[in-house]
Amino acid sequence: MKNILLYMDTVSGKRLQDAILNMVPSDQLTICRTVQELTADLLQSPFPFDIVVLFMATQKGFFPVLSVRYLLIDHRVILVLPDRNRETIASGHSLFPRFISYADGDLSDVTAVLSRMLNRHPARTAGHAAEQGR
Repeated sequence: MKNILLYMDTVSGKRLQDAILNMVPSDQLTICRTVQELTADLLQSPFPFDIVVLFMATQKGFFPVLSVRYLLIDHRVILVLPDRNRETIASGHSLFPRFISYADGDLSDVTAVLSRMLNRHPARTAGHAAEQGR
């Protein structure tokens, strides 16, 4: 089972939400709309999220996420930035994303990367399965 956390700072992330729901069942997707919800879900979830998708259509939604980047260190992050400004991109890299895209795009690149990530088994799972097969 793959569990995804989606943070959306505006309703414009709805198209990405719909695309993700075409890939995974709704019970495997957690949606956050505020940094407080994002923080709570990352800290209180009984299971680790396989993938965290951060969709930020505005600078207002982007900069608060930077304050909780320490919670994202152990997660595979897909980052959708609000603009292509050099400072925004540099700040985005501090979240150590696996992939970066931009909110003004069609998001097909994001869904393609997410699809590949969902089909790939994490190394710890593959190793665990190999141990069980002995």
